[in-house]
Amino acid sequence: MKYPVGRQETIKHSLFGGVSTKECKHNCYRIKLKQLNANFTCNFEVLDKAVICENVLPVSEGPWLDELKGLGVILTDTNVSSEPIQVLIGAYIMGKLLTGKRKLLFSGLVAVETHLGWTLMGKVPQVSTERVNLAMTVTSLFVKEAEIADLWRLDVLGIKEPMEKKSKQERDLKTKESFKETVIFNQDNRYEVCLPWADDSFPLPDNFNFAKKRLEVTTEKLLSGNLYDKYENVFQDWLDEGIIEEVPPNEVALYGKYLPHRPVIKESSSTTPIRPVFDASSKLQGHPSLNQCLQCGQILLN
Repeated sequence: MKYPVGRQETIKHSLFGGVSTKECKHNCYRIKLKQLNANFTCNFEVLDKAVICENVLPVSEGPWLDELKGLGVILTDTNVSSEPIQVLIGAYIMGKLLTGKRKLLFSGLVAVETHLGWTLMGKVPQVSTERVNLAMTVTSLFVKEAEIADLWRLDVLGIKEPMEKKSKQERDLKTKESFKETVIFNQDNRYEVCLPWADDSFPLPDNFNFAKKRLEVTTEKLLSGNLYDKYENVFQDWLDEGIIEEVPPNEVALYGKYLPHRPVIKESSSTTPIRPVFDASSKLQGHPSLNQCLQCGQILLN
């Protein structure tokens, strides 16, 4: 897939039946996966292996295909030749990809939906004179090379088992190094740095309507307290100074993460009697907040 090597890890594999391998080195890569219709994209770290496992057969012909079609379940790998496995997703990641939807078929198979597509699990019924006893899991995946800029923008999914997670000190060091590597001094004489995404975060949902509702509530409170003009002037000053910029109308409908804000009033302050505070801890039900998806890093202030 031509991904750059991120680092190397030495791992001892414990296999079925208690068999263990010798310690071996694996290259670690960050790859990008997306749904065929491009509605969902994620990236996470994987380890390399010349042969991951034996080929998984595609879904065979049978009445379950018509049943799946009637249920509105579409599988993308039916009636095709078996291809080598390119990506094996561990349970630690798979649990985050499940949507919670499943369909139990008359044949005993179970269709389980993931953010990357539908999977089919269970024992394939006997369809010929030969005895067939094959348990299979088929996941529709689409592997695409990721641009480096995409990896910065995308939320990161963790791939390691809990016992392999980096210590806080290692994570802080990684965050600090990432800060040094990505910080730039732009043409407006301002510093820019990429957000330090956490290794076990999950993609953020589009929260435009949520943020809009919060803004409407905030506006009502400001108007009732005769503070709307003062609050608006702060944003206008930021706009004039180039601290913020207006989103073009044709980009408002695009996917994005919006930060709700609220006023903090301090009448005793001669410089900032009212100022906006952005709420990066806000979140939709069942989804993480922006703060939960970022590394805290070291405390740099004494």
